[in-house]
Amino acid sequence: MLCNVISLVISAIYLIVTIIFSEKSITVFYMALYLVIPLILIWLPEGLGKWRFWWHVTTSETPDFFVKLGGWMLLLFPALFYLIIILSLKTAPP
Repeated sequence: MLCNVISLVISAIYLIVTIIFSEKSITVFYMALYLVIPLILIWLPEGLGKWRFWWHVTTSETPDFFVKLGGWMLLLFPALFYLIIILSLKTAPP
């Protein structure tokens, strides 16, 4: 339950920052669309761990921990990407 609240707060922060700094409304739409996937992975790991795709090569279901971990990785990727860009600009020679 705490993970759900934290992920929702992080997603809201992403959307607020996107609304403030974006010049186009389509960017906000794309960010909201991107955030749907990590939130589904974090909030509903039980159902997605049992999901089988059309090639039927899975022999067992994915543990909930790994489904949530994938969701958290996707959710934190934009912040990590931004941090890497900022740090690389500060250390770049003039």
